[in-house]
Amino acid sequence: MKTKGNIPFFTIDFTSCGHPVYESNKEGVFSMETVEGFACFIRIAKRGYANLDLLVDYEEIPDDGKTYNVFLSRSPNYFSGHLRDTVDGNLYLAGASVELRSITADQVQRVETNAQGEFSVYLTPNSSYQIRISHPDYHSLTQDFQTGMRLDGQEMKRFYLNRIGHKKIPSGLGTEVGVERKHKKLEGINYYSIQIIAQSSATLKLEKYEKLSGYGEIYVDADESISKIKVGKFFDRKTAEKVLQQIRDKEGYHDAFLTQYLPANKNRRERERRILIRESGYMVRLASYLNPTLFDGSKIEHLGTVTSVQKNEWTIMLLQGFEELDTARSAAEQVQSLGFKSAYVVRYEGSHLVKVPL
Repeated sequence: MKTKGNIPFFTIDFTSCGHPVYESNKEGVFSMETVEGFACFIRIAKRGYANLDLLVDYEEIPDDGKTYNVFLSRSPNYFSGHLRDTVDGNLYLAGASVELRSITADQVQRVETNAQGEFSVYLTPNSSYQIRISHPDYHSLTQDFQTGMRLDGQEMKRFYLNRIGHKKIPSGLGTEVGVERKHKKLEGINYYSIQIIAQSSATLKLEKYEKLSGYGEIYVDADESISKIKVGKFFDRKTAEKVLQQIRDKEGYHDAFLTQYLPANKNRRERERRILIRESGYMVRLASYLNPTLFDGSKIEHLGTVTSVQKNEWTIMLLQGFEELDTARSAAEQVQSLGFKSAYVVRYEGSHLVKVPL
């Protein structure tokens, strides 16, 4: 599928026929393997554009390449907002329910925030609205606003929610440091944290790390007899990596590292994992899994460092540690011979993994 004007990273929803939601690449191209007889109603969506519902029928595509050309129309009155934690402005809230009621037209729009805490709604000029935002871990917010003759979406730019059960500093600007409490993970939401240190719970002194409060909320993640000091919950990996580098450089915690919480993993021990910072070199994309526990990297671990990234419901397994392209290509050929037939070389361009041409 290709869009005129190269609209990047639109979503393709195949859930009506039991498949996940996919995303196009930066060129506005999406491809997949299918078989004769395949037919599915899909929805193509991109924020700022009208949704397109389409029946993909293998038998009805005329050319041998089985290609669809798709055109999306802009929605001029479509505006986006972001939802954040009041205490930690770097914490974007996913999975929140947003209800926008038009008092003028007596109409209601209901959406949810995505992994970056973003949501989008339609507005009309000279209209009165009431927005209500709710999240299971936060106090609800209700706010009224009025649009003018010209729409700019400023009313929707940013919203903040107060977390339930957290003791606030008198100024109301943060969470009190030094108060030990059981950390409640945000179930159903993927996020990143920075682990500072792990030590015996008996010797832990949280106040020792008070100076790190400027980087985000400090909390203790207890696991049996070991307690881990962590900073922040970040939904944006780029922000988390930036804060990690600052903590290493400015505060001297050179062994601090990034972790990712993955609530979709059924095995509780595997819901939180250490992740490696993106490299500037090349990697080999091994395979993608809906269930990452099926991955067996024992045959290829001697070739490089195995890591993974999350993309929607999929876990993409990677082999990293290659500065030179020729070395990465050689490794890709070796892992192909060891069972990963579809392996190929990739690298990061910005925040996206892209395939490196042969």
